[in-house]
Amino acid sequence: AALDAANTDVLNNLPIIVLLPGGPVERELKSIRQKLEIQFESDTARPSPEEEDLLRLVKRLDMNFSRSNRDNAEDWRLLQVSMQGPFAVFANMAKQRPGNV
Repeated sequence: AALDAANTDVLNNLPIIVLLPGGPVERELKSIRQKLEIQFESDTARPSPEEEDLLRLVKRLDMNFSRSNRDNAEDWRLLQVSMQGPFAVFANMAKQRPGNV
């Protein structure tokens, strides 16, 4: 019973856990940003407008995460608000990719 309760607790709080400072979302954003920046620096061809948009969005999200201590309710609210725009753009970009409906 205690294990079931703990499992339910973790599952209910997973969205917050992955957004904690230094958590998986923040680490992945930094990794994506670094890979894109390295790719753009080493490519002889100019990045497409979509690739430039992606890097700009990843940088924006990474900066928003880096600036937020997330140690009070207001920090969490501001982070949520700062993520709405980029995630809406990501969703729109995904819809426009060939093969996506």
